Amino acid sequence: MISHYLGIALVKFARSPFTTMANILTLALGLACFLGAYGIATYWQSADRYHANADRLYVVGQTVSYADREVATTTGMSSSTVARYLTTDFPEIERTARAMTERDVAVASGASKALLDVGVVDPSFLEMFDFEFLEGSREDALRDPTGAILTQQAAERLFGSSPALGESVTINNTRQASVTGVIAPVRQPSIMGSGQNAVFSFDVLAQWSATPSAARLDERDNWMAIRGFTFITLAEGASIDALNRRLSDFVSSRVPPRQLQGGEFGLAAFPISNLTTLRLDSLLFSNSAVGLSALLVLLGLAVMTLVVAGVNYANLATAQAISRAKEIGMRKVVGASRSQVALQSWIESLLLTSVAAIVAVGLLSFAAPSVETSTGINALFFLGQGYKPILAILALVLLVGFAAGAYPALVMSRVRPIEALQAGRSRTGSRFVQSTLVVVQFASASFLLILVTVTQMQRAHLEAKALAHHGDPIVFLNDLRPIDVDYETLKAQLARVAGVETISAVEWLPWMAGGMVTALSRSADDAASRTTAYMKRVDYDYFSAMDINMVAGRPFDPNQDLPRQQVTGAAQMRSIIIDEMFARRLGFPTAQEAVGEIVYFPPQPMAGRPAAPATVIGVAEAEVTRLEATDVSGQVYELLPVSSAGRLFPVVRIQHSALSDAVTGLTRAWDSVAPRVPAQVRFLDELFAASFREHERINRLFMLLAGTALIIAAIGQLGIGVHVTNRRRHEIGVRKVLGSSSLGIVRLLLVDLAKPVLIANMIAWPFAYLAAQAYLQAFGERMSLTPLPFLLGLVATLVVAWASVCAEVLKAARIRPAEVLRHA
Repeated sequence: MISHYLGIALVKFARSPFTTMANILTLALGLACFLGAYGIATYWQSADRYHANADRLYVVGQTVSYADREVATTTGMSSSTVARYLTTDFPEIERTARAMTERDVAVASGASKALLDVGVVDPSFLEMFDFEFLEGSREDALRDPTGAILTQQAAERLFGSSPALGESVTINNTRQASVTGVIAPVRQPSIMGSGQNAVFSFDVLAQWSATPSAARLDERDNWMAIRGFTFITLAEGASIDALNRRLSDFVSSRVPPRQLQGGEFGLAAFPISNLTTLRLDSLLFSNSAVGLSALLVLLGLAVMTLVVAGVNYANLATAQAISRAKEIGMRKVVGASRSQVALQSWIESLLLTSVAAIVAVGLLSFAAPSVETSTGINALFFLGQGYKPILAILALVLLVGFAAGAYPALVMSRVRPIEALQAGRSRTGSRFVQSTLVVVQFASASFLLILVTVTQMQRAHLEAKALAHHGDPIVFLNDLRPIDVDYETLKAQLARVAGVETISAVEWLPWMAGGMVTALSRSADDAASRTTAYMKRVDYDYFSAMDINMVAGRPFDPNQDLPRQQVTGAAQMRSIIIDEMFARRLGFPTAQEAVGEIVYFPPQPMAGRPAAPATVIGVAEAEVTRLEATDVSGQVYELLPVSSAGRLFPVVRIQHSALSDAVTGLTRAWDSVAPRVPAQVRFLDELFAASFREHERINRLFMLLAGTALIIAAIGQLGIGVHVTNRRRHEIGVRKVLGSSSLGIVRLLLVDLAKPVLIANMIAWPFAYLAAQAYLQAFGERMSLTPLPFLLGLVATLVVAWASVCAEVLKAARIRPAEVLRHA
């Protein structure tokens, strides 16, 4: 019996090769998208599962909530203070280890030098995680506080093929360390390593207590300084749920109330694999009250694409059924039951889905290297995880095959023999259902196209706001504070470089996450209402270097303004500049009215300091150098402190006409001052591209899914076009007898075929609007959502729909009435 069904299916496929290939292609595309998303999700969720104690490894994340926010900010990081008390208060925690990354650290040995990421960890870190040591041993590697572990790649950069163990290296131009181990590349998937997806990135591992920045964190209990990760290992049999229930009491008993002013925080332990998507979740959904996550959105979009592929199969199979009506009628005449006809349809669907699944795996294998190169994710990782993924694919084939073939099976099983065998009278399927299927396809395609358009327009908007108005190139050099390079000495060397126009400095790089937040009021009263803004400390000439116009007042002047630490006596007052956005928030009607006014920084009761006055000497245009949306808006500028605390990045504006020579000159000037530190010359647009990298990955995902959905929808429209034109052959013949022209027939059919596409767009628009708004909420500077993306989605789907059926419509318009009316 089954062999008979298979034989009929193969004959059908051979007689309609185009439809068969179209079905296989669209199902393969849908399955490839779903399997790719499943592979990415599996890769993320499998991070660091290979460690011996993986089932007992967790990270303690800190959740911060502010009084003026409805949504709390969840992070996988926490204060370094947390780890110091966890093992004391929780005996079920066997081990804790802190870890944080210092990026672009200068590491040199002899004539070799490189900028590397240094992972600063407690020695217990090596007891929790399994690394393959190529030189040295895990037990001794961090026993010496001055020891440093290199990755294999870092060792090759510094020492070539020579052994690195025992060699001396200079870190940040200031301290010596000895290489006590070399480890193989971190096994992936992992949250660690030097790859682009590494959450805890390192090329070098150094001991926490021997690193100055980490040691400073241990000088006092600062529970709100979220700087790194806190990893824990639970004892055998300990419950993570029980631990999480007790963490709230831990916070209440340990954290001083004064550190919780203006907000509060909580702690939560979760598997370390969750860190792989927490950054994306925070980036895209931190302002969303809906429980969205990158994993959920990825799988949801993949399921939507797979549903579109299944709907397309139903469309094509139903459209093809009209040509098989006589065959089905004859089979029923000779005794075939409705269930047997339906079974035949399902067997055909399962066969095509099985072939499509093989093609999908082939497509995924072909695309996987490019995906891994661009994203660092092995989308085929799941295939190497034993037999379970194979069983999952088989179950998926059965589910898709059954679901996609359900409607065609119903349609063909309901064919009435007397109508099927009577020429010109055969009918298959409901026109409403078939039109609904087309609507589903194009609604999904339109939804994704609108999101693609919005993401691209938002990037263009940011680039125009942040980059377009800068006339000459702007470059940023290394942070000078950790490497003990004198700024004034370097500035004098840079001033001699031909092509350099302006030299300044800033505490934070553009689009660098974080930053200092301050609060100002217009009254010295301690109870006065205060308005928050970001504090940016800069050197003289910063506004000229960054090409920022002064709206009112003046920039900092070395003859009139001094850094806060040098302001002494009642005759002198702290000078600040605010941007025009913050001026409005402070209540000044115009920028000019803010100039000369005195505002007050908040008092510091613990230090016994009252509210500190400052004079607004200027109002600058708003500077777009921050991507993420926060509750803080506006900018306050202050002169850089003369102390060695904080950061200090030189900013150099150079003439565009002398770009190449100027960059070479900058490097030479840098080498004359810091010969053991590689110069890091970064352009403003490069910093923007680096900060936008995570968003760009999401954009590429939308583009891939939108393109796939559009291809599938086009093939589905072709199927419905074939169905409509075949069904209306008799009507077309009558219209032509009554005088309709071929052009009139083309217009009629195209209008009819466009109606489901128009309805699909109207259905997609509200959902696309909500999704686009959710995406834009992730940005501090966002474009206005105009009707343009929705109109472009409508035009694109209409063009694709008409293009896909153009040949069939023209063929129908050329029908000779005599050919169809004589069989009526």
